[in-house]
Amino acid sequence: MRTRHLKSALVLAVALGSLGRARSASADPVQPVITGPDVLSAGVTAPYAISIADPTAVTGDLIVYSVTWGDGTWVTGLTTVSNASVSLTHAWPMAGTFQIHAQIQNLRTFALSPQGSLTVTVTAPANQAPLAPPAPGGPPSVSHNMATAWSASTTDPDGDSILYSFDWGDGVVTTSVFYVESGGTVWVNHAWSQPGSYGVRVRATDSRGASSAWSAATPVQILNRAPYAPGAPVGPASGTRNASYAYAASSIDPEGDAVRITFDWGDGTTTTTSAVASGTLASALHRWTRKGTYTVRAFATDSFGARSPFSASRQVVIR
Repeated sequence: MRTRHLKSALVLAVALGSLGRARSASADPVQPVITGPDVLSAGVTAPYAISIADPTAVTGDLIVYSVTWGDGTWVTGLTTVSNASVSLTHAWPMAGTFQIHAQIQNLRTFALSPQGSLTVTVTAPANQAPLAPPAPGGPPSVSHNMATAWSASTTDPDGDSILYSFDWGDGVVTTSVFYVESGGTVWVNHAWSQPGSYGVRVRATDSRGASSAWSAATPVQILNRAPYAPGAPVGPASGTRNASYAYAASSIDPEGDAVRITFDWGDGTTTTTSAVASGTLASALHRWTRKGTYTVRAFATDSFGARSPFSASRQVVIR
């Protein structure tokens, strides 16, 4: 049985205090033999057997045993001489070389055995990679050029802290800036520049460099929204035939895409400008060849081809 330090100290003090009586070496209990693994990993619990033998013992004699593990811990207990050995277990929390020492003593004769020993080499445990994370969490759809937050979490069998790498499916891989404790959740932002369908997956790497497998992919649809309708074209309200007049309009694109403005001159012709930044005025010249009242309006088209509604119209009188 296992006892506390105080109890073991008292038992051994009583026993050792009586060793002054004369006895021969042949009357000593036999040096214990320690049997068990002499090489193992830190943190692994290993079984050990301590032999019990006393040639002068009689039936019913009690034997006290004391075992020190070499790491500052020990165990003492009582058994009877009829037991050939006692079974114990121990785990060393760190790597190193340790000496196990064991002694036994007959409490009837107070005879003390020589000390038995065993050298144990404890190695650092092999690093285990984090578990593959579940598919990352994020929105099912989002507009392009708009950053959204994605989350991931997993555990490391050794309790190591973890970095996460997100593969966004667009050729970009983002690794989290800080290590997260095992079982914690990380959040990373990303914006896709192109509309389309993508799959987001994630991988975990522990603080000792071991990486998990990639997670399953989470699908995400990246959308393109059309520009807003331009304001009514700005320009002269009247003019004469065959004279050129400048008109301007602007449109804002929700994702900040560049836009082209198309002017409908009301005479069966249109003019499309070069691309300009979202919200920037784009202008075009036009010449009417006949007298009349014309309705001028405009629409915007973004760089992915999405078209806005028409603007409000502007009336132009040509004389």
